[in-house]
Amino acid sequence: MITNALVVDDDPVSRAVLSHLLSRHGYDVHEADAPESARAHVAETEFEVVFSDFHMPGESGLDLFRSLHQLGDRAKFVLVSGVVELPSANLAELGVDAVLPKPVMTRAVAECLDRLGLPLVER
Repeated sequence: MITNALVVDDDPVSRAVLSHLLSRHGYDVHEADAPESARAHVAETEFEVVFSDFHMPGESGLDLFRSLHQLGDRAKFVLVSGVVELPSANLAELGVDAVLPKPVMTRAVAECLDRLGLPLVER
């Protein structure tokens, strides 16, 4: 079974690191450098999980989550952020499934996937 993940980040290094970690855990990773291109990916491919940077030019990761949610997308959604406190520490209030701190670490990605009940295969 192919498990698709989408990584959205305007920083190419951060995007590449997270993509690499997810691919090591068995995911077919797609990348987007902005919310607009992320929505185009979602229109073409079904994703089990979307990892999105919180701070991006124009739209935030939270804006992306809200727009995907309105479109009926059911993928798990993880905000990735170097900000210690997001607008709300309450995930239920934000509506997202998880928050992953930057810098992204191998163990944190594995723990996040496990908490979300997503497949975790070591390659």
